[in-house]
Amino acid sequence: KQQIKGLFLGIRLDLEEEKIFSVAVFFIEDPASADPEIYVTRLKLVSDIPAVYQMGRIMQQARSDVVQFAEALDLMVLLNVEKRYMATAMRFCNELASRYRCSRVSLGWLKNKYVRVQAISHMEQFEKKMDAVQILEAAMEEAFDQDEEVVWPKPPESTSVVRDHEALSRELGMPYIVSLPIRLDEAPVAVLTCERAVEPFSEVEIRGLRLMCDQAARRLGDLKRSDRWFGARMIAFFQESLSRLFGVEHTFAKITGLIL
Repeated sequence: KQQIKGLFLGIRLDLEEEKIFSVAVFFIEDPASADPEIYVTRLKLVSDIPAVYQMGRIMQQARSDVVQFAEALDLMVLLNVEKRYMATAMRFCNELASRYRCSRVSLGWLKNKYVRVQAISHMEQFEKKMDAVQILEAAMEEAFDQDEEVVWPKPPESTSVVRDHEALSRELGMPYIVSLPIRLDEAPVAVLTCERAVEPFSEVEIRGLRLMCDQAARRLGDLKRSDRWFGARMIAFFQESLSRLFGVEHTFAKITGLIL
């Protein structure tokens, strides 16, 4: 066996995470050229570089979060000005298309157990039976059924089903797509689909879109509920009342009431 001549030096690296330990090991082939204590001193001087880098990332993330919250509040000011559901949905899609440089932003809402396109950015009217609209709705339902963001092209670490998003990209010629469920009371009720032809959506952009959807969900849901003719509102009221009466929640109280 060949004998390796040299000096191994190891130093613990300073990290922000207290439960994680990292060590760097260095091999010096010709330690005779300098005192080993000199190497140790030099390594101690750079041991805090990972912690400094982490602090820089944290500060950068904090600045990004502040900007995203400010943009979300600015968007909510614009949405609160609108009094009708369709006008609010159009404003929502148009603003996001402009802010995130999207070729098209579409909003779909749950209707009779299916997601139906409600608004498309910069398009006042569209034919709901068009093949392109139906392909778009299929992609929206794919994200709705999984109740998670679906990104195309599919990231290597993702386990999402993206078959309908792949079809949407192929049929409409949009190479980059992201769909985000919009939730009310922790249940999905709608889907926002953003398409872009220039560059993929980054993690920061997807996080910003998620924040926008979460902030706008209640306003859109309230207008969707109230901006209907009287008969539709009454039907929805009775359906929700019957759902609460015969649903699985508070089963013991309901059984007690029936017995009495």
